[in-house]
Amino acid sequence: MNQQILPFLKDVIILGVVPLMLGWFKYQQFKNTKKINDTHTLVNSAMGTQLLLTWTALKRYADLSEDPQDISLANEAKKAYDSHVAKQLIVDSGNKSP
Repeated sequence: MNQQILPFLKDVIILGVVPLMLGWFKYQQFKNTKKINDTHTLVNSAMGTQLLLTWTALKRYADLSEDPQDISLANEAKKAYDSHVAKQLIVDSGNKSP
């Protein structure tokens, strides 16, 4: 009798358990992908905020000092911020990379 049950159990495992496990792995992969995407969005947002804050501070300082080096540094900060925003618009439009 054991000889007849073992092949049946093997079929049950292959046809029942394996698809369940594959489904569970796919679900875990989906959850992890969502977390990664959400984290990436949060980091990009924080980067944009930091670049804007840096540019604003440098611009105000350059306006006060009127030093050409400070003005140049503020202009470079503005370029970095504008570049980040342009790249982020591309990513937000659905493209994977700028």
